[in-house]
Amino acid sequence: MLAQEALEKESGISIDLERVDDGGDYVNGISMAKALAEDESVDMVISFQNFESIGAEAGFFEQVQKPFIITMGCYDEVAERGYEYLITDFLSGRTIGSSIGGFLKQEKRENIALCHSDTTFEKDELKGIQSAIRDSDNTNIYYTQTGPFDEDGLAQLLARCEKLSIDTVVANFYTQTDSAWLLSRLRKKRPDLTVVGDYALDSSEILKKYGKDLEGVVIVPVYPYEDSEGMERFIRRYEVEKQVRFSTAAVQYYDLFQMLGKAYDRCGGDSQSMMRELKKKEGYEGVAGRIYFDEKGRLSSENCPVFVCRNSKFVRMK
Repeated sequence: MLAQEALEKESGISIDLERVDDGGDYVNGISMAKALAEDESVDMVISFQNFESIGAEAGFFEQVQKPFIITMGCYDEVAERGYEYLITDFLSGRTIGSSIGGFLKQEKRENIALCHSDTTFEKDELKGIQSAIRDSDNTNIYYTQTGPFDEDGLAQLLARCEKLSIDTVVANFYTQTDSAWLLSRLRKKRPDLTVVGDYALDSSEILKKYGKDLEGVVIVPVYPYEDSEGMERFIRRYEVEKQVRFSTAAVQYYDLFQMLGKAYDRCGGDSQSMMRELKKKEGYEGVAGRIYFDEKGRLSSENCPVFVCRNSKFVRMK
């Protein structure tokens, strides 16, 4: 791992990592989380689990005052409970939605169609979009359709877009392949539409399969980063050493491990002090830029960037 190697080489900080796998099983994941919370040899836990289990697990770590770091997703209602030992290292659904809404207003999009799955995170995104455009006289939601879609659902969407003069389609689904399929089909059949997708499209698997068909698709990433020489050097290094295309997750995990390792070392291994350190107003300077967590441990960003797919890669929109 690049971050682990850099910590030891540049800062003399050594971290012992142990990977455990719940096999994607909800019950097994919760059982393993409880065991890790109670294991005194474990200083903190970084979770790559999906949304559902986090709310059930956070209390285990709060009870024993052990840092629980979430990287893949957490429902807004869980993050807003204010767990002292919970860090959510990604933008919330409402924050992403609000940024999408801001983009739509800025680009003077007028007639919007929303396509989404009937699931919690996606609904949080929709609330953010609606909140952002509520005061706009020009940007309005004219049509909504739940999915995932098949060819019949796509045909229905295209017919409604034609009838209602839709100029923009926003699609966010629980499963990223559902978003990729719909948006790739829209790009082929209606290249004149502005299409906005889900942050999860920025993955090596999705881009390998669908990248060439997602040209021009816009997303708000779950982890914001700034354009800089340091960022460019990191991307080049990552792609050379890992032999895969860069995605947002690469810099997210690099900054996260660097930040946690240094904070834990500075605080002498004291978890409570480390959590206060992570939530300081001045934030942490990472490769991605300055990273901030609010008093509830939620990643925040003053300016959420917008990314567009170019040559099978999501890059910051100029």
